[in-house]
Amino acid sequence: MAPLLSPPHPLRTPSPTSPLLLRTGTPTEQEIAGARTDAARGYLASLPRRQPEDLSARFPTATPEALELLRGMLRFHPGDRLSVEAALSHPFLAPVRRPHDEVGRPGGAIKYRRVTAENVRQLMVEEIRAFNPAIPPNWHELATAHAYEAPPGLRAAPAGGGGGADTDVGAAAAGAAGLHSS
Repeated sequence: MAPLLSPPHPLRTPSPTSPLLLRTGTPTEQEIAGARTDAARGYLASLPRRQPEDLSARFPTATPEALELLRGMLRFHPGDRLSVEAALSHPFLAPVRRPHDEVGRPGGAIKYRRVTAENVRQLMVEEIRAFNPAIPPNWHELATAHAYEAPPGLRAAPAGGGGGADTDVGAAAAGAAGLHSS
């Protein structure tokens, strides 16, 4: 009975009234043609035509610059959306932007065709190493051979943002890589 009373899962039940489609309207023929699969193209073509929402009516106190930024981020096709860099450089954010405090990811955005546990582990290790340059580039080989120990005093906050006992960075990097000390 519970499944009958629960709302459908948003990722399993496509809805023509998804929040993005409510704001952007139904995709154009060009956007539909850019969908990756026949099933997606068929589904998108079957949706009733809908105009984009008038964002100035929804947000009547927003400035024209704020609405321009929002429209740039609310594009149907991800490739048409503003990049993070373009969004941060938008004039609307100029009064609050602090470029010297921003941290970019070397190599730009993450571009995996498929997210796997190994991909996530590798990103975690890269992140740990980015903030702990004392960890050698070959730490993985050393950890696999059980020959790596973090330099004295090299500590990292535990997952979750702090509090409690510190965690050895070497152990954190090894754990992120799926290795365990013996």
